Amino acid sequence: MIPKVKRKHDEGIRSGKQGIMGLLAEKRHNYILDKLKSSGRVTVTEVAQVFEVTEVTVRRDLSWLQKQNLVKKTYGGAVLPNLPEINISV
Repeated sequence: MIPKVKRKHDEGIRSGKQGIMGLLAEKRHNYILDKLKSSGRVTVTEVAQVFEVTEVTVRRDLSWLQKQNLVKKTYGGAVLPNLPEINISV
């Protein structure tokens, strides 16, 4: 199960208060995670168009999510991170 993203504040906000930018980032992050859960892949262009933000903003979102081990960045988008291998000996 993919967790929803909840942050106290957006890293880009200097005041430390959440504000509208933090809420929008949280919505983008949740959209990205939901899209990955349903289709296994998301593109930078798609998210940028849906939220009417720049592709740079989406790449920043993907970098943050990757640091949280929630996504794995790929060329042009992201996929779910690889699950750890489980070695079962019988």
